[in-house]
Amino acid sequence: MTLELQTTPVTLISDATGALGEHVLQALFTQFAPGAFALRVMRFVNSEASLAECLAHLEQTRGLVVHATIYDEFKQRIEAACRQRNLPVNDLTGPIMAFLTAASGQQPD
Repeated sequence: MTLELQTTPVTLISDATGALGEHVLQALFTQFAPGAFALRVMRFVNSEASLAECLAHLEQTRGLVVHATIYDEFKQRIEAACRQRNLPVNDLTGPIMAFLTAASGQQPD
């Protein structure tokens, strides 16, 4: 008996080009069976209008959400929208930025 592979949709939300998040996720996807994930990248979510469009998209979305934004307010709003819709969500860049800041004593610009 063969199990049919189910493709899990992943939405990446980025406040810029999405290149970092896309590269990291594509590298991680190689650890799973081919076709296990389908990636959609929402780029340049860096204004109220683009955030509103992004949050509207999440209403139609199933799957996983990963965000890579530097804006704390946007992080919170994305995470709240995901919780409300029972969508698993992960902050891709926040933890490493916090680590770099704390360990180096440097503040990001």
